[in-house]
Amino acid sequence: MYLSKFIDELKPKKIVEIGTFFGKSAIFMAKKLNPNTQKLFCIDPWVPYHGITSIEGKQGILIAYEQFISNCIHHKVYDRIIPMRMSSMEAVSLFSN
Repeated sequence: MYLSKFIDELKPKKIVEIGTFFGKSAIFMAKKLNPNTQKLFCIDPWVPYHGITSIEGKQGILIAYEQFISNCIHHKVYDRIIPMRMSSMEAVSLFSN
């Protein structure tokens, strides 16, 4: 509800999502964007991290990036999303403000 209202009212040119995983919230936001004037930058390294202990969790994160891309294509929002496969600390230097 808040994301929808934010996008509708402010009409941002750029949205940066830190932590995307399979892209559920990214796809929701991207559907509300104009592909010609608005972009969503999805920052996620899509690599296993310290908190994942189960085999299923580790396998899930290994396929998460491919699943994210597949989900974006399936929902026809790939033209509005720019995936950035890196940590947030790496990505922060790429944005001026």
